[in-house]
Amino acid sequence: MKFYSELTKKNYDSIEECESAEKEFKEVEQKKEIQKAELSKEKKAMATAVEKAEADLDFAYNQLELAKEKANEIYENAKEQVDEICKDAEAEVQKLLKDAKQSVIDAQQKKFQAVKEFNDKFGVYTTTYSGNKALEELKRANSWIDDIFNGFFF
Repeated sequence: MKFYSELTKKNYDSIEECESAEKEFKEVEQKKEIQKAELSKEKKAMATAVEKAEADLDFAYNQLELAKEKANEIYENAKEQVDEICKDAEAEVQKLLKDAKQSVIDAQQKKFQAVKEFNDKFGVYTTTYSGNKALEELKRANSWIDDIFNGFFF
């Protein structure tokens, strides 16, 4: 006679053999349940770790955005200070150049007046330049060209 086990779904030759197989089957099933519970706990712990790491990543990105905003603010403040310094320097340079140009104009007028008085009394005043003095006078005569085009290139 054969004995059929509902748990193992197999036929056995004796009742002792069937009971032994069912007992082993129950032990194996119990071990599987314990392993399944342990894996579930481990899976939950790892999922929690992943969620915490994701929260840390979100926090780091938020910190990065705050740092970018602060860096931009520092840059903008520095740019404003540089613009203000350049504006002040430009005003000072213009005043300095205006005063220097005015002194050149006054000196030229004085020279022209002296030459005019010389011409009126003694005839044409002539001067001959040579060497470095000639180059210097040529540069002075052509310096107005630099003044005209300076604004276009600088």
